[in-house]
Order: sequence, then C-alpha cells, then structure tokens
Amino acid sequence: MGERGQVVIPAAARRELGIGAGDRLLVFKHPFNMGVLFSKIDTLTEFLTEHLMLLEQARTSPNGAEAEGDCSTAGDDENGHAP
Repeated sequence: MGERGQVVIPAAARRELGIGAGDRLLVFKHPFNMGVLFSKIDTLTEFLTEHLMLLEQARTSPNGAEAEGDCSTAGDDENGHAP
C-alpha cells in the first residue's frame, strides 16, 4: 500500500490478469477482515450474467437443478482454471 492509501498491483500481475490503465475494479472485503479481493467489473459482470442464465435454466427446467451448460467462468480454460 502506498503512502496515499493506494494499492499497487505489480506490472507482472497486471499483465497476467489483463488489468490496464482505466480499468474499473470492484473491491470486496473479507467478512472476517482477513483480506480483500479485487475484480475487474467487466469480468465480474460476465461471470454473473453467465451464472444467472444457468440459474434461470435450472429454475425453469423440469429436472430442477439439471441446467445445461458448463460451470466454468468466463476466461477459464477447459479444466476450469483461470488463465
């Protein structure tokens, strides 16, 4: 953390995560004050949109929770691992 209260994300991490100047990040506080989580707003929007569609499919499916679609997140590889 810098002197002005700004969080510094190392250049290598920014490159790996695709974070660029001007990207908007959402900050989540751990419920027991054990840390923070940063997420790009666009990435989180994609993740939630995909999962809301799956939730709606499960809700309206005659088989209940057996919605079609994979459970990977946007940007995950075929094994479900984040890039």
